[in-house]
Amino acid sequence: MPWLITILFIIFPVVSGLILFVAYFLDDKKNSFIYPILIGLFFGVIVYHYLPPSDYDLFRHHQVVLQMMGVSWKNIWLIADKMEIESLATLISYVVALIGDKNLLQFFIVSVGYSILFYLLYDYRKQTNLPLIVFIPITIFTFFGFSALFFISGLWNYVAILIFALGFYLDYYKNKNKILCYIIYLIPVLLHSAMVFPLGILILYKLFGNKLNIKTIITMLIILIFSMTILHYINQVVSIELFITIERMYNSYFINNTQMYTFYGGTAFLIEMSKLAITIIAIFLQNEKEKFSKINGFIILLSIAVLIMLPKTIVVIRFIMLIQFIGIIPIMDAFKKMNKNKLLLLFSISALSIIFIVYQMKLFQNQSFGTLFTEGILKNFFSIFRR
Repeated sequence: MPWLITILFIIFPVVSGLILFVAYFLDDKKNSFIYPILIGLFFGVIVYHYLPPSDYDLFRHHQVVLQMMGVSWKNIWLIADKMEIESLATLISYVVALIGDKNLLQFFIVSVGYSILFYLLYDYRKQTNLPLIVFIPITIFTFFGFSALFFISGLWNYVAILIFALGFYLDYYKNKNKILCYIIYLIPVLLHSAMVFPLGILILYKLFGNKLNIKTIITMLIILIFSMTILHYINQVVSIELFITIERMYNSYFINNTQMYTFYGGTAFLIEMSKLAITIIAIFLQNEKEKFSKINGFIILLSIAVLIMLPKTIVVIRFIMLIQFIGIIPIMDAFKKMNKNKLLLLFSISALSIIFIVYQMKLFQNQSFGTLFTEGILKNFFSIFRR
């Protein structure tokens, strides 16, 4: 069945979307990871045709690609410095520039991001045999709780969050090779400098033996409060590019950015806080708290960091997105055995999912996808990129 779905997707990538999702939910082959990849590519195809308004980050990312077209290898780093993008993001943008199609940037990033998201959901469900009546609401809650429009516009930070969540999943749940996991943890920082903060908290957590205790919390608080002051004085004496970048980014997000709701809006903030609440409640309703104590400990530590940063910055919303993706494990585990409290939690997840859907539909009003749904709807996977 996976190969039949793959052939259908190649022939009609847009119209095969519904069949693809049905197969994703119903096919019980434990080793079939083709569906998360195809779903990622499906959203990549849709997003490829998206036309961003001039005030969106994606428009700025397109300008970076356009500036890099025909530019030498040496000069792309001058563009990267001017536009303040990280090294790996610069390399990916340059590859897209060499191909000569700026829209491939969002196709590639969105395809990778959604493939990771649906892999995390799919893989854990297959290992726990979670019933569909639970898995479908959790999938809808996770998918629509992660704003597609913010992802499309921002690209780098959001795919970095998903890659970090993948590394965490492979590290703490799948117990994969530690070197592989550490490499995956490094990738998000090379895509977006804001990921230095969750990575720093994770390193601190590992140094304290993956245990949540008062020493870990106090140390994190001290670092969050004083580290940038120390870094500032270091930069006054010794000019280190990495430290300068971190300080500049910290000032941008934490000091100068006092208007938390400017871009996201109060509704988005309430949605993120509701996701955080669901994750924390699920932790306390888990069936195997001891088994997942390391995962839960990091989620709670990250949640404390979120509450500390709450009055100031949009980074809060991005941290909660990371908590949501890592929190897939405790949320699903909570429903292995049902009781009244868990039924109430499932009802809350379902009700919030409806709110999320309505909110996402509102966000996409007046957004343009070019001729995708007129001329491109019956094209095959390869011809759909010929614009």
